[in-house]
Amino acid sequence: MPWDLQASVIYQDIPGIPIMASYVATNAEIARTLGRNLALCRGAAVCNGTVTIDLIPPETMYEDRLRQVDLRFTRTFRTGKSRIRGNFDVYNIFNASNVLRITDRWGSSWLNAVQIMGGRLMKVGAQVDF
Repeated sequence: MPWDLQASVIYQDIPGIPIMASYVATNAEIARTLGRNLALCRGAAVCNGTVTIDLIPPETMYEDRLRQVDLRFTRTFRTGKSRIRGNFDVYNIFNASNVLRITDRWGSSWLNAVQIMGGRLMKVGAQVDF
């Protein structure tokens, strides 16, 4: 009787997320250097306009590469006319914890991790064909 055992591996190696830094400058900060109010103020007596300035050129700095390995083992059992397929999956087998999203606004929380890759996960499942 054949074992009907299958194994599969998925290896992902993708670039890390871009690191950015942006600063929100107020009209008061800009007017000192520019010598006039921002154009979006349109001659208003009081201007509360802001401009977002990129402090790091886009696509020049990146987090570490994201590397993840997933495994699946499948065993098929035959009973008469039925077939039962059992699965055992392990995701993120090396328990990597890469950063997936960071705070990119310049300030005290710049580069704080907002989201990281999920930890190792194991899953057991079955499929019955009859």
